[in-house]
Amino acid sequence: MGGRVYDPILGRFLQADPFVQQPNNTPNLNRYSYVLNNPLNATDPSGYFFQMLAMWAAARQWQTLPEGWQRAMLRVCYLTAQ
Repeated sequence: MGGRVYDPILGRFLQADPFVQQPNNTPNLNRYSYVLNNPLNATDPSGYFFQMLAMWAAARQWQTLPEGWQRAMLRVCYLTAQ
C-alpha cells in the first residue's frame, strides 16, 4: 500500500480516504472500506483509488475492438469492390 495504512484483520484502512470517487455510488461513502468491499475483483495499490481488474481488462479489449472492426470493414469493402 502506498498512501494509507491497511489493517488486514479489520479489512479496512485506518485513515479515511480523502477522495470520494463516485459520490452517487453508496459504497463509496464509506471512506474506510477497501476497494468497495470487493477485493476479489479490485485492487488499490496506492490506497487512494481502486482499480477494477475486470474493468481494465474489458477496457483494453474495447480499445482494440474499433480498430479490428474498421480493418474488417475495409477488407469487406475491398473484396466487394473487386
